[in-house]
Amino acid sequence: WLKGGNLELRLQETMKLKAFELDDEYHRRRDVRARLRHALIDLMDRGRLDALVYPTKSLGAPPVGTADSGTRDNAISSVSGLPAIVVPCAVDRDGLPIGLEFLGRPFSEATLIRLAAEYERVHGPRLLPQMVQQ
Repeated sequence: WLKGGNLELRLQETMKLKAFELDDEYHRRRDVRARLRHALIDLMDRGRLDALVYPTKSLGAPPVGTADSGTRDNAISSVSGLPAIVVPCAVDRDGLPIGLEFLGRPFSEATLIRLAAEYERVHGPRLLPQMVQQ
């Protein structure tokens, strides 16, 4: 779909699309989403895992006042529709926070909360970004 741009422009472009039931691109994306969801659940089954864990961002945050047009987000949970929870885990070399996402099986929110709480208990208190510490 559309990447970048402000929300109003993206909404205007979305309104130009035809009805979903007639839109081949919508059906293609829906099918890809279903296959991704199945592949992730299958991966957890094969590994006997309660969750998959990965960084929430593949790149650090852009400087204030600049556009965020790069591929930064790991959108696995939003694309797959599987539940997820994010916890702070570190800071990058610029002192900006890095998050860790736990992706679970359908209806596994209670398990994800327990995993995230245990991670935070073991990992210790979160590090404040440098700009907040000053």
